[in-house]
Amino acid sequence: MPKTLDKRPDYKKIEAKWQRFWRTKKIYKFNPNSRKPVFSIDTPPPYISGRLHMGHGASYTMFETIARFKRMTGHNVFFPIGFDDNGLPTERYVEKKLGIKSTKMSRQKFIKIALKETKELEKSARETFDRFGHSYDWDLFYSTISPKAARVAQKSFLDLHRKGRVYRSSEPGLYSIAGRTGISKADLEKWAYLKGAKKEERTASSGHVYHYSEGPVTFPDALDRASRTIITGEGGSGASRFKHVVETPSGRLRRLTPVELERLNMFPDNHTEGATDSKRAFFMGNALVVGVVEKLC
Repeated sequence: MPKTLDKRPDYKKIEAKWQRFWRTKKIYKFNPNSRKPVFSIDTPPPYISGRLHMGHGASYTMFETIARFKRMTGHNVFFPIGFDDNGLPTERYVEKKLGIKSTKMSRQKFIKIALKETKELEKSARETFDRFGHSYDWDLFYSTISPKAARVAQKSFLDLHRKGRVYRSSEPGLYSIAGRTGISKADLEKWAYLKGAKKEERTASSGHVYHYSEGPVTFPDALDRASRTIITGEGGSGASRFKHVVETPSGRLRRLTPVELERLNMFPDNHTEGATDSKRAFFMGNALVVGVVEKLC
């Protein structure tokens, strides 16, 4: 007599059973000796900067759909997976979780701490991908912070150098005073969007559709004109319509320093010294101080 499902099957138990089956039987392992045509998927590794979420599920399921289709059409699918644990998102995650700063300790010590934290996140991420039902070959797993990945990157760089495709140039970049680091091009585009004029249709959380418009804000801030009053916090590394960004003589874009924010609000230099740079910026961003009017022109 065929076995039927219980009236209220325990789906978590059922999923766990088949996930173990996939792993132990290596159902999706790539076979380099197969005569089938190879279809390779260059899977972009997700950042290890927190728990995976539905956004990962939606985007990585697109790769999964292609992988399964190609297997069904007779291909030997090369489908690796890795985690990007060698970037700023991971560094910021570790700093925020543990309340530490990479600049306040040796590089070796921070790397040791970060590796421990990322190992825990990688375990969680793998479990989540298994729950998504994704069919990666985990024997091909890689980590961007691993010595092997470093060697591959260095070898690729040297190869490009030999081919004359590597050059050095002075280019504008956005620098975070709070984070003491550069900001990615994607973040720069976000700054430009927030500072720029826009007229667009938006949908509220209630489902109400409305039209939103606002004019542009000078970006970067003009140094030959009076600065606008800071009406919101300057702290943190995230992009904002209201935070100040200036251009240096070399063309680099940067945020204001804590001392510059103090001067802008007419406080003495280092008035907020002792707090973190992010907090110092936050304090000045909310000071709302103007000097005493001495003369009317």
